[in-house]
Amino acid sequence: LRAVYDLRGRKGVEDDRAIIERTTLPSELMEEYEKLKALFEERTYIQEANPRGLFQVTLNATPFTLGGEGPLSILLKNVYMQQTVDAKITNSTNLGFVGSVFASHSGFYYGFHTGFRQQLAKHNWIKTNFITAPFPGIGIDFYRNL
Repeated sequence: LRAVYDLRGRKGVEDDRAIIERTTLPSELMEEYEKLKALFEERTYIQEANPRGLFQVTLNATPFTLGGEGPLSILLKNVYMQQTVDAKITNSTNLGFVGSVFASHSGFYYGFHTGFRQQLAKHNWIKTNFITAPFPGIGIDFYRNL
């Protein structure tokens, strides 16, 4: 307050207009801060959840390369789609969900599995998978980087 009094005098201290002129009210500043904080938390959550998707189509275009007789055609062999979401539970534990669909001329297959990944050390971790479709199963993997 002494610096404000020295620069603005008694009126500056009483008006609460310290050294700079305010263009917004403190309530407006707090409201803007809360908006930015919520936006930051949402972006951080999306980055931590780490959603990933894969869409793959396999085509058969051998008539183009073989120079075969008849009309040239492209055949659709199969389609594969996968969606993965990884969520960080703690600094060393991740939970992952994977769903996939595969369709081809021979059939339609789907799968869903959940996995836990526990970081044991800087270069070691263990992963446990629980598979629910098409056939139930459990898998345990141990990784070590050399």
